[in-house]
Amino acid sequence: MATPFSEIYDAFYSNIHSYKLALLDDNSLEEELSQWLFGGMTYFTIARNNIYKFDKLLQEFCSDLDLLERQILGKCMTMEYMNTVLMDEKNLSSALNSKDYRTYSPAKQLEALIKTKQYLMKDIDTLMSRYSYNTVDIVKLFGGNT
Repeated sequence: MATPFSEIYDAFYSNIHSYKLALLDDNSLEEELSQWLFGGMTYFTIARNNIYKFDKLLQEFCSDLDLLERQILGKCMTMEYMNTVLMDEKNLSSALNSKDYRTYSPAKQLEALIKTKQYLMKDIDTLMSRYSYNTVDIVKLFGGNT
């Protein structure tokens, strides 16, 4: 059974709160989500299932991903979202009026964003570590015969 991209998107949505996404039309939203998914897949380096084998037209992976794999991909999407959206200086300047923007330290805002990104990367690493020790067939891993 194949895992639809929408299940990964649901995991992604549980990690963020953005009204901007709600304002996008369906086509634009789907395009953004797929870009974050494909970009985020590069962070998931130890997947047992081949996450790079998917059907873009049907919007699904060719294999059945377990819950932990879906959660990891959702976190990886969140990391990609942060890289492409939150780190944009235009977002900082539009959130504050011009006087506040000049008086508020952009360095402090950048520091907060970097800490958030570091926390998220640590969370992804922790999930991948748990994943790597989860149901690993040690004999198969080391090439033994069963």
